[in-house]
Amino acid sequence: MKTLDLNWLRIALAFVIPALMGTAVARLLWQRRDTMMGNVVAGGVILALMLLFFAGEYIEIARFQSACAEAGTPCKLRLGAHNRYFIYAFIGFIDVAIVFAMGLRHEERASQD
Repeated sequence: MKTLDLNWLRIALAFVIPALMGTAVARLLWQRRDTMMGNVVAGGVILALMLLFFAGEYIEIARFQSACAEAGTPCKLRLGAHNRYFIYAFIGFIDVAIVFAMGLRHEERASQD
């Protein structure tokens, strides 16, 4: 029986890449003293990237199941598809929370100046 495990490298990249790209986009708007718009745009960037990670996971599962069906061997996912999607959704939530906290801290510093 074939088993598909979690792709830990993809999960690690899902933590780092959306947070860095969202922060980079947000900082451009934070410098203009538009903190709220920076946070919203960063949230959109993170959402778009997390959807790409969802798609990558979906494609990996579909290919695995197709290969098992063609070979006629039983296959099993270590975690179900919905659980895998939940992991990425939770990572996206954490990334957005981090960017919003950074935006709040930036706004507090800007109001003290």
